[in-house]
Formats: sequence, C-alpha cells, structure tokens
Amino acid sequence: MNHRVEHLYQVRVYDSSDNTLAVYDDLVSVVYKRQVNHIGMAILTVPEGHDILQYAVKDTLFEIWISYPRLVPNPVTFSQDWANDFTGLFRDRQIATDPNGNIYHLLYIPDAIESLSRHVVAWPAGSGGKNHWIGQRLSVIANDIVRWNCTEEATVANGRLRDATVVHGLEDAGAIPGTDVVDYSVSPGRNVLDFLQEIAPICGFDFTVERHPSHPGELRVRQLLGQLGTDRSSNVIFDLALDNISSTSLSFDGLREKTIAIVGGAGEGAARTFVIRAGVNYAPNNDYEHWVDARDRDDDELPAVGDAVLGNYEARAQLRSDVMSSRGWVYRRDFEHGDLVTAQFAGFSAIKKIGTTEVRFDQSQRMAVLLELIEP
Repeated sequence: MNHRVEHLYQVRVYDSSDNTLAVYDDLVSVVYKRQVNHIGMAILTVPEGHDILQYAVKDTLFEIWISYPRLVPNPVTFSQDWANDFTGLFRDRQIATDPNGNIYHLLYIPDAIESLSRHVVAWPAGSGGKNHWIGQRLSVIANDIVRWNCTEEATVANGRLRDATVVHGLEDAGAIPGTDVVDYSVSPGRNVLDFLQEIAPICGFDFTVERHPSHPGELRVRQLLGQLGTDRSSNVIFDLALDNISSTSLSFDGLREKTIAIVGGAGEGAARTFVIRAGVNYAPNNDYEHWVDARDRDDDELPAVGDAVLGNYEARAQLRSDVMSSRGWVYRRDFEHGDLVTAQFAGFSAIKKIGTTEVRFDQSQRMAVLLELIEP
C-alpha cells in the first residue's frame, strides 16, 4: 500500500549577509499568494509575544519553504524534499483580536518583485539608452529600465535625477535574445514594475525577482523566455473527471476588453499624428475603442505603444480551482507556479499557465492550494 506524506512548511528569516536568523513552523496560519509578473503577498499570523515579531523590520528577508510529499512503499522509509516557495521582504503588520479577546499579529510580506515598484524612470526625456532607444530589442529595453533605475548604476553620477536606494543589492541578469527590434521611448516618471508588466506580453517572457545565485543576501531581476516555469502540458492535466480539482470556475474576462487603440502622437489638432491598432480579438461585434495619449513618443513608436495597451486589455480565459493534491498531482512534486499545464472543464480544453498560486497552512500544518490558470 502506498502512503502519502503531508506538506509541511518552514518560515525562514535571514540577515543582510544571508545568515539564517530563525526558522519557524509554529505559526497560527501561513497564507501566501504568488502571481506571475505581479506582486504576491505572504500573511503570517502569530499570537502576541511570538518570537518572530522581533524580525518585523522593513526589508527583512523572509522565505517560506515547503516539503512536498512522495509516494513511498511504507511510512518508515519516507523522505521529504524541501523547496523555497516564496521570497519576500517584510513591509507592514496589523494587530487584531479574535472574538475571545486574544491578540494576534499579522505580518505582511510582499513578494520580492515588489522592490521594482519602488522606482520610477527618473531620467530626462530623450536620454539615450536610459529611456530612449533606436533599433533596440524590447528585452534589452526592459533590462535597461531595471539597470538604470533600480541597481547600483542608478546614480546621479550616471545622469539619473537622484541616486536610487538599491534593495538587497538588486542586480539585472541581462536580456533574453530573440525579441522584436523597435524604436521606443519611456516617459519620465513611469513606474518600473508597471512598465515591465506592460512590455512582458509583447516580448513573450516572464520576469521574476529572486535570490542571486552567487551573491549571498542579494536579489536579481531575471527574464525567462516563454514562461516562469516548465512546460508540463503534455502530462499534467487538471480535470474534474480526474478528481484532482474542485470548486472550479471558468471566466473569459470579456467585460473589460478593448480591441481598438487610437494612439495620438505628436502635434496638435488636425496636424497631430494618429495610429490605429487592432487587437487579436477584434471583430465587428467586438469593437471597443480605447484612446491612448502618446504625445511624448516618436511617430514610429506609436504602433508598439498601441499594441502594448491592447495586450493589457485583451480578454483571456481564466480558470480558478482548488487542487486536490491527495488525488493526483502534488504541488511542487508534479507542478509549480508558472508552469504550463492542460486544463479541461465544461467542454473547455486548453494549455494554460499557472498564473496565480495561493497556498494556505493552518495551525496544524494542513495545506490547501488554489490555482488560477491564465493564457500562456
């Protein structure tokens, strides 16, 4: 008879030199959400007086490690694999009571990708290679925005409007090959994370902020061609009929879709330059216009600007479901955040990306996983 080992968690805390300060597995609850190319969040709930509260200091590095189970021949010989499933920096906390008057502290730890949201493009308009490019790959442009606004290169000495505070030694890991070559400008004041979220679908990559593999205690921004995870769509299938998902819903996101971008460039009145772009889902019965003010862009950049905006408004089928790990695929053993999988539900079958992963542990270390599957 096969036995299945339960998931377990550990919350690990590190100092700036990457020394482990503490490891905890006795919290009231551990809840964390990861979102591809977006800010995830961990919420740790502990009682008043818990030892972890001494580390509730802004930018303290936290990791949540989980063990994932194996099918083993008997419970005596089982082994566990551990993996880091969440990396974040402490930002805030809340103190609350339950109905019985017991005091609890909720620690809020955004995903490390949040560090990119702290900076804007702080260069004068037209700064070559900083916010203005001629004939450059989109992935290089995305990498340059990080390099010149979030890393140690983001200095007044290099021409930036102020020295950036570098978060945990953040570095850029370079640009992936093969993306389109364009002329492009980024407006001064644009938020770095917002820009990367806009450009990533056009480039065909995901990005992440992760532990630097060779610099202890530091972080790096990495682009990943295709998707954050692995393509497992040929063998990992989620289907109610396979009894590995439950509480499933499928939505198509059509209520917010825009399919035509009217992009206004330089000039005034009748002399102003305009470009019209159509989205991939445009049809006469799906004609929704969106105005894009791009007066600060060169004329040859307007098509790419319009395409980027339409990409953000494109309707994409999304499937949300609870994963029944005990009946089929096991989180982190068989699939993980950012992977491509096959989803089948209500006559719908498609390859989807695991775009959101929400993991919950209660005080008894019982675990629940909720997935949101999005377009690759």
